[in-house]
Amino acid sequence: MLIGDWLEWLLAAVFLALALWTLLEPAPGQVTAPPPGGGIFPTAALGFFLLEMADKTQIVAIGLAMGSGDLLWVYLGAVAGVILVNAPAIWLGQRFAAHLPLRVLHAVAALILLGLGVWFLFGALTGQG
Repeated sequence: MLIGDWLEWLLAAVFLALALWTLLEPAPGQVTAPPPGGGIFPTAALGFFLLEMADKTQIVAIGLAMGSGDLLWVYLGAVAGVILVNAPAIWLGQRFAAHLPLRVLHAVAALILLGLGVWFLFGALTGQG
């Protein structure tokens, strides 16, 4: 079972890399410009596509579309679900972003990611995943 043997190692590496990346993010006001031809929308759209493509909800939506034969309504329902879930988080984040210390948030996020990475690494080393 190859995926079972390597899954915890992979998860540990990903979480540890994300913790490091979070700590190395530029400080407020030092954000670099996007690459030429890029921008926030294409970056967000590509990231969202890559992260959500293998999500269970996407697989369910594909199954519903195939089973019902009504692709438009399943698509609209899936889009509405994503909007209903993400809109409050985006709204709250935008509303409180100016009042929250970004360096502290980065440090807390990095600690959480580091903790998860160490947890998965311990599980991979001990075989108790």
